[in-house]
Amino acid sequence: MGLSLSMTRSHASSWLRYALAMLLLVLHVAAAQQIAVEVGVPDVLSTASMASVNSDGSSARPTSPATTSVQVVASTAPALFNLTQHTQAAAALRAYAEWHNRTLADSAACSKAPVLVWEAMAGWGDSVNALTSSFRHALVTSRLFFIRWQSKNDKHLWKTGLQMPDFHWDYEDTLTQFPGCRLSLKALRQRSAHERPPNSKADDPLPRVLAISGTIVASHPLANALSGWYDSGRCPVIWSLGDGALQRFLLRPNAALQSWLDPVVAELQRDRPADFAGVIGLQLRSGYADAPDRAKRPSNANFLAQGDERLFLDKVEALLRSTRFGADPRRARVFLTTDSPDVRDAVEKALRSERFSAKALAGASAGAAETPAADGAESEAVGQTASAPATSGLHVVSVQSGSVSHCGPHRNTDPSGVLRMLSEWFVLSRHVDVPVLTAWSLFGASAVEGHKGEVHRIDASNCGQTGAKPCQNGFA
Repeated sequence: MGLSLSMTRSHASSWLRYALAMLLLVLHVAAAQQIAVEVGVPDVLSTASMASVNSDGSSARPTSPATTSVQVVASTAPALFNLTQHTQAAAALRAYAEWHNRTLADSAACSKAPVLVWEAMAGWGDSVNALTSSFRHALVTSRLFFIRWQSKNDKHLWKTGLQMPDFHWDYEDTLTQFPGCRLSLKALRQRSAHERPPNSKADDPLPRVLAISGTIVASHPLANALSGWYDSGRCPVIWSLGDGALQRFLLRPNAALQSWLDPVVAELQRDRPADFAGVIGLQLRSGYADAPDRAKRPSNANFLAQGDERLFLDKVEALLRSTRFGADPRRARVFLTTDSPDVRDAVEKALRSERFSAKALAGASAGAAETPAADGAESEAVGQTASAPATSGLHVVSVQSGSVSHCGPHRNTDPSGVLRMLSEWFVLSRHVDVPVLTAWSLFGASAVEGHKGEVHRIDASNCGQTGAKPCQNGFA
């Protein structure tokens, strides 16, 4: 009996010790769960998501990545930016910038944070679309976003005219200023964003550093991956983060570029009548900068045929006769941008002619059209702006420089050419009311992203023919 009682007491003591141990384990797990932060983000283990544009500059609807719930323990991993927590675009962008800068300043967090680097490798119009798409991808997947402006073979000098936005975005500067982030140029060469190691599975993790370069169109491997964010209702703010909104957040003139913009904008605003109806923006993409000799131009640079400048003059006349302008040239200003100095000079001369006077516009017919001269040798430029009030026709404003850098600033190391190109793009983007663009030109298409009013596109007269671009029915 004494032995049985002793064994019973021994078992009770063992069970008591076991129960106490289990209680301590439960308390420990609960404490650990208090440390863990539940963050809902897109599945970065699946194909990276990318908002895209078609080759003509219009938006392409993407498809959705799967979503997953990633636990981030504060003591071992960096906090992630969560776009779904925001309902206003301005607040979301401000929060991203603060998160980006805060992560950069914390070496431990930055050394583990996922990164997306966009590399400039195309013309400005293509690059603007790729830039905004890449940045949107970084917002959605919680990646630090950087730009590599200059690679070994491409001397893009666009940052000559741009100030940094609200966060540090220069990749090469980051390498030296924030060594704790453990980034390198070698990381960019290892794998681009749409590539995976040989024999890898679809659900294998993407690398920490993704590199995106070139033109982002609907057929890009990273395209068509965001529609779920639009359609599911889980992130309503995504609707407010279109290319136009992201352009205005990212692309800001610096002092050098502003010195080019100010006189142009001032001229557009000078002596406006009380019933001013708007600025008409003409963007003529001739292909001159690609090759002055039309016969030697690649087919993808044949935006306009010989003499197609007259189509833009016809369109201006039709606009002036519309209800908006009431056949009164005083109520209009025309901003003219083109990649050919000779086309610019000839079109300016025609717009200031008697054809566009109030008398001619009010008449039954406008008279014979004045056909601008064909492309020729580049003319000498005088000053930064060319403008003169028309004695009988229109008040035309344009930017002049001896350098043309619309389609390939990497071919031109003169910063003034880049500043001229950027100043034209910013005026077309932010100071024009009625854009009239060359069909298929991404320079013009990117400038009017987010434009609320009417936009007109002019097809080449030989569109659809062999060696020419398809017709876009650009007068729509």
